[in-house]
Amino acid sequence: MIDQSQGQELDQRLRVDRDPDALLFKEPLYSEVRGWVCGRCGYCELYAVDPGELLTAWREAQEAETP
Repeated sequence: MIDQSQGQELDQRLRVDRDPDALLFKEPLYSEVRGWVCGRCGYCELYAVDPGELLTAWREAQEAETP
């Protein structure tokens, strides 16, 4: 069997909703994800390009839930 996935690039993003309880307008914030792969063992790690913005949006959502 031939591996058809070789050489493909996929855009991956992380999403945090500023208003997760909203029915329609959740105000999502996205961050691109980049990966790192070890050429010897194949170990992979993923990193968010804008982690600070995701954290800020998550904190805002947590504060909005607090009565």
